[in-house]
Amino acid sequence: MSLVAVLSQPLRQSEAATFLRSSEAERKLVITRYVSAIDVTEFPSDTEFFSWSPSPKPPPSSRMVIGLARLKRWVRGGSGLGVRIDRSVRSAEWRLRYLDRILAVVESRKDSHWDLQNPALVEVLNSEVSDETGTEIAVFDLFDLPAVLSHARDRTSRVVVR
Repeated sequence: MSLVAVLSQPLRQSEAATFLRSSEAERKLVITRYVSAIDVTEFPSDTEFFSWSPSPKPPPSSRMVIGLARLKRWVRGGSGLGVRIDRSVRSAEWRLRYLDRILAVVESRKDSHWDLQNPALVEVLNSEVSDETGTEIAVFDLFDLPAVLSHARDRTSRVVVR
């Protein structure tokens, strides 16, 4: 029997560790986004850790970056007004980059018809979780549930939401 805990957020590591400690499974797996952010000592000693790479962040548009760089060079002439304008430009730059990332994600989601499945997570689940009977996959973040359900659709795995 295998027991798999799927974590996106390291905040839920104590619940996952308690869940894995309470079971007498032969194989215990933790599949997470960031293994380095998890305290491994909280988990049982026979736990295996795997990670999936997060989706890359879309780069800000080049026009915005070039325009803001020109404005920064012009403003940083040394006057008091220039310092205040520089602060407001930095604030606006952060907001514009955030907006640019959101718009890029929305555009990419339009192409995929809002498909919320995480292909990197499904790939790790397919490669690491065997198709034996008695496999239980615990999902600690609902955002990962569609990917786990697509993995477990044609298998005998049991999916639990914690």
